[in-house]
Amino acid sequence: MNNVAKIIDQTFLKKGADIEQIQKVCDEAKKYGFRALCIYPEHTKPSKELLRGSGVKVTTLIDDPTGTSSTQERIAMVNQAKIE
Repeated sequence: MNNVAKIIDQTFLKKGADIEQIQKVCDEAKKYGFRALCIYPEHTKPSKELLRGSGVKVTTLIDDPTGTSSTQERIAMVNQAKIE
């Protein structure tokens, strides 16, 4: 399964998820060796920290689900997701 997992992006899109839920999904991503974990912007920082050194990338969703946010709102979402 690990060969197939390397081309899969795991998705966890639960607004307001707590750290235990983020930890669980990150553990799954590491266990199976997924290519990436796609999460909401507010979960990028803890996910990145939990996945450090695992080879699993962190991706995020901006302006979900309708794409109707203003440019300023999108910029705020991107800034929330930024990780130095």
